[in-house]
Amino acid sequence: MKMADLYERKDGVLIFSSTDGRSSFSPDYSISKAIKLYDNYCDQYADQLRENEDICNWLPELQYFIFQKLIIPKSFYSKFLEKVSGESIRFRYKNNVRIRNLIETDRRMPKNLPLMLFRRLFIKVEFLICFLHNLFIFNKTDILFFDYSLNDYRSKKALADLSECQRVSRTFPSSFAFKCRNFFRRDFFFLTINRHSYPSSQSSQIPFEELLSHISKNWSLESRAYEFALKAKGIKKFVGLDDTLFIFPLLRALSNCNVETIGLQHGVFDKKSIGYCESKFGKPIWYDKVIFWDELWRNVFLRNNPRFKIQNTKVGFSPEIFNQNEVDLEENIFSDTQNLYVLYDSFCDTKAFTKVLKRLISDGYHLHIKLRPGVNDKIFREMYAFSEKEWLSITTHQKVDLSIVKETLAVIGLKTSLLYHLHFVNIPIWIIDFDMHYLDELRDDDRFTFIDPVVFLNGDYMHLLETVRRKNKIKFPDDLSLLSLINLNNSEEGNV
Repeated sequence: MKMADLYERKDGVLIFSSTDGRSSFSPDYSISKAIKLYDNYCDQYADQLRENEDICNWLPELQYFIFQKLIIPKSFYSKFLEKVSGESIRFRYKNNVRIRNLIETDRRMPKNLPLMLFRRLFIKVEFLICFLHNLFIFNKTDILFFDYSLNDYRSKKALADLSECQRVSRTFPSSFAFKCRNFFRRDFFFLTINRHSYPSSQSSQIPFEELLSHISKNWSLESRAYEFALKAKGIKKFVGLDDTLFIFPLLRALSNCNVETIGLQHGVFDKKSIGYCESKFGKPIWYDKVIFWDELWRNVFLRNNPRFKIQNTKVGFSPEIFNQNEVDLEENIFSDTQNLYVLYDSFCDTKAFTKVLKRLISDGYHLHIKLRPGVNDKIFREMYAFSEKEWLSITTHQKVDLSIVKETLAVIGLKTSLLYHLHFVNIPIWIIDFDMHYLDELRDDDRFTFIDPVVFLNGDYMHLLETVRRKNKIKFPDDLSLLSLINLNNSEEGNV
C-alpha cells in the first residue's frame, strides 16, 4: 500500500505528496453544481432511506449533513476523489483536512482495529463525562444559550442583553480536554459524538447509508441523554445561533421537555444553509421562533419554509459588527482616493480572485484586505503569490476599521455576511460574481452590485468607480433588546 501526505491550505487547496511527486488540487466552488448533485441524490434515494428505521427517525434533519459534509465536498473535490478512488493509498493527514471523513468513508479503507477500539472507548468516556456533568453539576437556569465556541464574537451582544435580568447558562461544542479541565463549570456540556468516528466501509447500494444510520443512532442517544438531564433544570427558554449541524438532538430534547426555543440569525441565509429548508426529505426540527436581522432575511427564510408561520418570526436584532454611532451616514467621500476595501473569503476560486486583485493593483489601487480569523499575512501572501512590489499596495486587517472603510471607493467581496452589514456605511458594495451563487438572494437588491470577474480583468470597471454614495440617509434595521424580543407574546405578528 502506498503512503501519501495530504495537506489543506487555508483557501481549501489540497496538497498531495507521495513518492510519485507533489501535486495540488483546487476545489470547484460552484454551489449550483453541488445543489444539482444534492437534488439528484434526494430524487434517487429519499424513498429508500425512509425504509431504514434509524435514518427515517432523523431524515429531515440529516439533509444538511448530507449536503454540507458529503455532497458539497464530493462536488468541490470531485477531481481529487476521482484520482484516489481506485488507488490503494493510506493518507497521513498533515492538518485538519476537511474532507478526511469523506475520503475514509468513500474509499472503503481497511480498518485499523487498535485505533477503532481506542476511538470507541474515547467516545464512551466523553459521553459519560458530559452526562454526569449535565445531570449533577449543571445548575437550574432561566435561559440556556447555544453558540459555536466559548469566545464566539457573534454571541457577545446577545449574552450581554440576556444577562441583564435573567440567569443565563451556555452550551457550545468543545473538546474532550476542555470538558475535563472544566468539569465543575456550571454551563451545560454539549455532546458531539459524530465528530470522532465514521464507519469506513460501504455495504449498501445507497451511498452513505451506513454513515447516515451511524449518525442517526448517535443523535438518538444524544437526544435521550439531553432530555434526561434537562427535565429537572427549570429552563424557561432556549436561545441559540441558527446552527444546522450540531443542534438537532438538543432541539428535539428541549421540545420533549416543553422548553420554548428561539433561534438567532448569525449569518446570511443562502442555498448552502440548506439544513433549515423544507425538502424532499421533509421539514426538519427547527426553533419555535426565529429572530432576523431585517425583513430581507425573514422573507428569504419564509420563502424556503412555507409552512413556518410568520407569527413565529421577529425582526430587530443583529450581532454587533460595529457601533452605529460611529457611522456618519451623511458623509460622502468623493472618488479622489485610490483605496478599495476587500473582504477576503477562503472559499472561492483563489486563482481567479488573484487575477482580479492583481489587476486592481496594476491599475494603481491600494487594497485594504480584511482577513478571515485564522489567516495571517504569511498565509494570505502564500495563497495569492503576491510579489514584493504588489505587497506594497496591500494593507491587511484582522478587524473591520470603519475609519478606513469610509475612506475607500467601494467594498469588494464574494460571500461573507459583512457585505450586507457594511452597506449601512453608505458605500458601494461590489460582489464578484463567480459561479458560486452564495449571495443570490441579494441579486435583485439595488444596494448591491454583482460584477462578472471578466469586467475587472478587461479593465471595464472604471465607470463603476464613478459611483457616488447615496446622499439619502440609510435606515438601520430596528435594533431592540433581545430580552424584549424573546418575551413577546406569540400573538404579536411581524415586525416589532
